[in-house]
Amino acid sequence: MDHLYAVKELAKHVRGLGIPQDELVVLSPDEGSIKKALDFQKNVGGKIAVANKQRTSATEIKHGHLIGAPVEGKRVVIFDDMISTAGTIVGAVGVAKQNGAKAVYVCATHGVLSGSAIEKLRNAPIDQLAITDSIPLPVEKQLPCIKVISVAGLIANAIGRIHGNESISELFKDEPPAGK
Repeated sequence: MDHLYAVKELAKHVRGLGIPQDELVVLSPDEGSIKKALDFQKNVGGKIAVANKQRTSATEIKHGHLIGAPVEGKRVVIFDDMISTAGTIVGAVGVAKQNGAKAVYVCATHGVLSGSAIEKLRNAPIDQLAITDSIPLPVEKQLPCIKVISVAGLIANAIGRIHGNESISELFKDEPPAGK
């Protein structure tokens, strides 16, 4: 079995936003997502930061400090693999805004968007939320800030490579970000 990763599709979208490298900070929404955020940052450039998250109970979390690059006056891109209830993402958006970020973009491979996620996202100061179409986005979950990125090309390419007995991992070789 091969896993397909949508990092490149989301990174291409972020590069298309035209954010200058000196204004870009990739923010990991918690310590557990640092590796994913670093991989994303390799594809888009900029600096890296982490939102410190602590569990206050089995169902509650609290975001605290920002670790790493300062975000004041910067455009922050938060990257994660999925948004389920949106608690972690919205908390990280809050940390970025509290620390002076001038814009906050969120990217996630899978937009599960369960429970009260849509309400949390609707009320969060997010400039744009980019998710892939790996999970269909029903009409009742569509928000003006949501941009759906297609992974059809990635899947088609993978099918072609499998059919041609070629390497799937070639799809995921690093590309340097624009301006580097």
